[in-house]
Amino acid sequence: MFHRLSVAAIFAAVVMACPVRADLTASLSKGSVELKSPGPMTFGPDNVLFVGDVGSATIFAIGTGDQATGDRKAALNIEKLDAKVAELLGGTSKEFAIRDMKVNPNTGNVFVSVARNAGGGAILRIDKAGKITEQALKDIPCARFTLSNPNKSERGRTQSITCLAFVKDRVFVAGLSNEEFASTLRSVPFPFKESDQHTPVEIYHGAHGKWETAAPVRTFMAFEINGQAHLLAAYTCTPLVKFPVENLKKGEKIRGITVAELGNGN
Repeated sequence: MFHRLSVAAIFAAVVMACPVRADLTASLSKGSVELKSPGPMTFGPDNVLFVGDVGSATIFAIGTGDQATGDRKAALNIEKLDAKVAELLGGTSKEFAIRDMKVNPNTGNVFVSVARNAGGGAILRIDKAGKITEQALKDIPCARFTLSNPNKSERGRTQSITCLAFVKDRVFVAGLSNEEFASTLRSVPFPFKESDQHTPVEIYHGAHGKWETAAPVRTFMAFEINGQAHLLAAYTCTPLVKFPVENLKKGEKIRGITVAELGNGN
């Protein structure tokens, strides 16, 4: 009995000594999210969904209140998703574009960002039973952050946000800026209280045989090398490049390290 009580006491002491991470939704305020053209998404802890709205160059944090239902291990197969989305939102599939799809790691539910060609859009939730519902965007816990100096050209505007990732206490954003070196990686502290740190990036395109600064990162993922955070980025044509997170500093251009070249002839 003494042994059991001692173990329990030690465990309780360790738990009390370890810092408890605050619920991410505690930093959100009740409000409404107005989407002009929703695009890339990523999940943070506590069912908080980050949505990149390319129409307004704004990152929204949404407290989804998502809950798990059904068997998380069950396969999810939905036929003619575009038609079902259009029916739910009122229109035809030609009037909408599915921009991104992410799984909530806490619940297994799938979230889809849908942009209306005429402007506006929605975030949809698909549960494990295949039921599609619209995520509430009014009177919900939320926060927003508008990117500094986004690309305003006709081509660049739609690529001002190409990918998002939440790593520890920061949202990392890839896309095009309005700087001379347009390709940019941004680090945005969360909660959204400080300005974003935008870092111009330069990479070598083996398929083009030259250094380039105008091609945006198409997608990326975070990983660690010897305990140091890195981003592994993929480009359309088509090197894989790694960037040490500690080198992403505001206004300082960084040169990526190509680890694979998947372009034409490679």
